[in-house]
Amino acid sequence: MADGTAMERLKDDEPATLTIFEAIERLEAGTWRDDLCVDLGDGFLLRADGPLGPAGLLQRLKGHALLLSTDAGTPGAAKTDLEPPKVRGDVKALLDAVKKAR
Repeated sequence: MADGTAMERLKDDEPATLTIFEAIERLEAGTWRDDLCVDLGDGFLLRADGPLGPAGLLQRLKGHALLLSTDAGTPGAAKTDLEPPKVRGDVKALLDAVKKAR
């Protein structure tokens, strides 16, 4: 990833997980706990333990949610009550490249 961290496959006995949108809601509400993980599917879990902490995880999850909705062909359809994310320049470039590739 851009911050030098990588997703890793965690063991099945790891702590309780949340969906992407549950995690986004908790992070935005300030109710995130350090023992929570976000389930991306296929055994991949994310935590807020990167150098940017919960703020970095929120940015990553919003970008991931945008990619998922773009892949479904309906940008923004996955969750319409979220505010548009504040996207960093390098993330915007990635999203623009995905749109052009379609």
